[in-house]
Amino acid sequence: MDIPRYLPFFLTFIPYLWLVYQVQSRGEFVGQFGFRIGFHMFGNLIPYAAVLTFPWLVDLPNHPIAYVWLGLVVVVYGGVVIFKRSAQLLFLALFAVLNVSPLLGFPLDYFSPRYLYLSTTVSALLLALVFEVLWRFLCARRWLIGVWALTVVVVVLLSSARVAESANGLAEYTRQLRVPFGDITRQHPTFSPGTYVYFINSPRTSVWDFEGLFFARYGKNVVVNGTDGGHLPRWREYDNAYVYYFDPTGRPIEIPVNHDVPTRVTPTLPARFQASIILEQAAVPNSTARRGRALVSLLVWRVAVTIEKDYTVFAHLVDASGNVVAQNDTPLVSVGESTSQWCPTRQYVNAIVLPFESNIPPGVYRLEIGLYDAATLERVRLADANGQPIGDKVVIESFTVVP
Repeated sequence: MDIPRYLPFFLTFIPYLWLVYQVQSRGEFVGQFGFRIGFHMFGNLIPYAAVLTFPWLVDLPNHPIAYVWLGLVVVVYGGVVIFKRSAQLLFLALFAVLNVSPLLGFPLDYFSPRYLYLSTTVSALLLALVFEVLWRFLCARRWLIGVWALTVVVVVLLSSARVAESANGLAEYTRQLRVPFGDITRQHPTFSPGTYVYFINSPRTSVWDFEGLFFARYGKNVVVNGTDGGHLPRWREYDNAYVYYFDPTGRPIEIPVNHDVPTRVTPTLPARFQASIILEQAAVPNSTARRGRALVSLLVWRVAVTIEKDYTVFAHLVDASGNVVAQNDTPLVSVGESTSQWCPTRQYVNAIVLPFESNIPPGVYRLEIGLYDAATLERVRLADANGQPIGDKVVIESFTVVP
């Protein structure tokens, strides 16, 4: 290859690479997904390249055939570039790679073929070139022209149908994830700088999508966290904070955080259960709740050792006479992992959303929280520093229910 001839061609990509580094080092998603530049980017390029060589894929390629086909295409394409000394083909390859390069610093959890919309123009051009070469070859065999023309039509129709299906799916997903955000923006046209927003068990929109939507609408004024990201609640660090839980229809219900919540926890946290599960923190955004809404609390758990059972957490709202007026039993799960999957080196956040009826009498209540084995319904006892049982529930008080 004539290096001096192609040197200006390669130099034109240096400003582009510098721009990629600047944008992705400071971009919105860097903190969310952990962008970094390194040799792992070459490994991340491989599945994207596999999609480019077979552009009908809509998910992360996980079948060996996709990568065998990629290797075959790379060998053939590289051989043609070298044999023909084609700057045009080299340019197309670099164009495809550089357009996907801003994504390669992210982990493959962020993978999506929709980010290849520019790079797939190269796939379309090369596929058209292959069709043209084959067409010229088949012209000498007239009986094959009709077959080949029909093949091209079928490929185009199937490809168009797949693209339309994917586009409709993405449009519906985008519509659904924006519905709860629209409810919030109508209630809050603006947010004060330094506002903290925490989402609990969002049924449609992930905390990462919320981060992007909030950034696009409110800029850097709002910090977004949530239970589905495994984030510990940090609302005490901010002057303005809101917690959102979701009603059965998926509508976000806002709870303004009261920094002066007068709560008392018995026994004092951390509380150790005999199943080697430790309740380390209990965070309550507001101790006052309206009838017909829900009482929300965030529990931070840890396991002392790896355990084999999956436990269920119960939450009872109890009045001054000891009567249970509302209750909720849910598997003790955090970020999709039950207690048998928990690692002793991590903390896990579990949200308690305790709805109660609109006819509950106004008054002062306490929240009782404990664990039991769903297979036997046997409650797990609490233990003191010497391992002796001291009860089977943690009590958080007091909560006020108002009309």
